[in-house]
Amino acid sequence: LVGYYRLEEAIVRIIGPDIGCSTLFLRQTPNGPPMGAQCWKNGDPIYVSSSRIEGNWIMAKANDGAVGWVDSKCVHYM
Repeated sequence: LVGYYRLEEAIVRIIGPDIGCSTLFLRQTPNGPPMGAQCWKNGDPIYVSSSRIEGNWIMAKANDGAVGWVDSKCVHYM
């Protein structure tokens, strides 16, 4: 759980030129700068909270426990 939000397993799918890179970064705020080295590559599993969405951004949790925001266009539910 992130706070009181349930996490769901999803997978990272980075496709198309509109994404602009091959890495999905964790951000402290929606559309903010990347937080350190927390990132995922195409095909990596990721844990997100579908009840915490702001625009195109969804709350996610990194393997080290860091919580932040990722681009929801790159997240596909399993």
